[in-house]
Amino acid sequence: TWGTPQYLTSNALMDFLPSARGTPTQTMVMWLRDPDNNFPTFPTDAIALNEDVYYALRAGTTWVISPTLALSNVATSEQPQFLYNGRWALLVWSQDTDGNPTTTADTQLTYSTWTVTSTTWSAPQVITTNAVADLSPRLAFDSAGLAHLLWSQETADTDNPDEMHSHFYHATFNGSVWSAPVLVSEEPNIEGLQLVADTSNNLIALWRAASDDLTDLYHMVYDSQTYTWTLPSPLTRDRA
Repeated sequence: TWGTPQYLTSNALMDFLPSARGTPTQTMVMWLRDPDNNFPTFPTDAIALNEDVYYALRAGTTWVISPTLALSNVATSEQPQFLYNGRWALLVWSQDTDGNPTTTADTQLTYSTWTVTSTTWSAPQVITTNAVADLSPRLAFDSAGLAHLLWSQETADTDNPDEMHSHFYHATFNGSVWSAPVLVSEEPNIEGLQLVADTSNNLIALWRAASDDLTDLYHMVYDSQTYTWTLPSPLTRDRA
């Protein structure tokens, strides 16, 4: 049965977009906190940037690390993604480097790490340095503890500037070094990208995109034996 709900935070600021990752014995929780309480309430409100990232760590029934500031001034309009395996944690987000949400080409993937021996988050470092929007980072661990990162670089169609194209890129992180990003596929504008790993260390990417039947789900699979991705293919074909 579920226990009685209890507050993890109690303050006069907005705590939002929580996520949790864990092992059989520990759970790390991360969320954003708006230090100015100016988070957009209505669709016409400006996108809030420069949020603070907080985290907490629970072992068994005890919060061994109570809510603690991890990073300040994280300028993102997306939920940061993180992994935790009991020894170290990885946080990745799309950083708006010029602080202007109306421009996107300056959005770069940025990361920070945490280890159980230091219990502090490293200074943010960039993963990408280019002139296109790097968005929707998604993370998954394989059984060897290697972190896989999949994300989308968004560019406008040369013939139709109102239509965006998503270029999927894949990179890995071993706790200290990133591999070179590899272009996986180019697709029409995608939404809702998700990434999971199965018990054989294969990755499954899932997303939503326009189709002849209005909108469908698509997927592709990474084979850990051949280190290759399958071609994207529809998972659904209907007008629902």
